Amino acid sequence: MEAIRQLVVKHLQNVQKGIAANMQQQGRMASGRSVASLRIEEQTDGDAIRFLLTGGAQWAVMQQGRGPGKVPHNFADIIKEWITKKGISYSNASGSTPERKLNSLSHAIAYSIMKKGTRLHRNHGYNDIYDTLLNEETAKLAGEAVGIMELDIDRINDTQDENDNA
Repeated sequence: MEAIRQLVVKHLQNVQKGIAANMQQQGRMASGRSVASLRIEEQTDGDAIRFLLTGGAQWAVMQQGRGPGKVPHNFADIIKEWITKKGISYSNASGSTPERKLNSLSHAIAYSIMKKGTRLHRNHGYNDIYDTLLNEETAKLAGEAVGIMELDIDRINDTQDENDNA
């Protein structure tokens, strides 16, 4: 059972690393908090073990964007931090000082997302950040787990043969 546990954790760690690489490659990395929010959790219920890869709420919209609708009360502040981390220029935004220009742009973006959703969502776009990666790692895990189970079954059969011959 320990071999299976280690195998699952290894593949979940591969997913974590792959997500970070995909985010970087697709220019989706700003502060790194989304990737840092990913955690591997192990839950036990009797003999059953469940492994989860969890992350912040932002992962729900990471691949297909965010539709219009209600936004968090501090959404403009979140957008302001995103603008800063991404290095987006706001010198052409309305306002007399750099801080006002940044506030103006962040509020405009927040309002636009609230009313229309993100561009990725509006364009029916898709950034494959984790789907393919999860499918590939799941397939690898399945193949490797079968090999471990075959070894365990062979050991059981060997033990049974030894008991029969005794």
